[in-house]
Amino acid sequence: MPKNREPHAHGRRLGQHFLHDKGILDGIADAAGLNSGDCVLEVGPGTGSLTECLAARAGSIVAVELDSSMMSALKARMAPYKNAVLVNDDILKVDLRELWQKEFGGRPFKVVANLPYYITTPVIMLFLESGLPVVSLTVMVQ
Repeated sequence: MPKNREPHAHGRRLGQHFLHDKGILDGIADAAGLNSGDCVLEVGPGTGSLTECLAARAGSIVAVELDSSMMSALKARMAPYKNAVLVNDDILKVDLRELWQKEFGGRPFKVVANLPYYITTPVIMLFLESGLPVVSLTVMVQ
């Protein structure tokens, strides 16, 4: 990868590659089939490019980000979106049932994520085995 295209240092540490291409972001949101009535849980919002795209289409979105160094920029970017809630936690350790009840009021939800390869299977299995009303899983694997 050319030096001017390297992911941020914290991204490399967590194996992340951040999406910025509007066509890809729109493609992910299109694949998720979002509408204004949908609840969305995004795993690993990173810099918030996908989060912003999802928030513009969904009724409500909860974005769970592990990397605390991302949170201030993410909060600033998402401030205009009153339908977005940002959670600084590890998706594999957070109490999903509690988060679902609190943020979505028990309503069915869609999961959208742009995940590093190494974490993809554990995250997908987490939702498949959760017993929660997950309508769909739309995952881009890095």
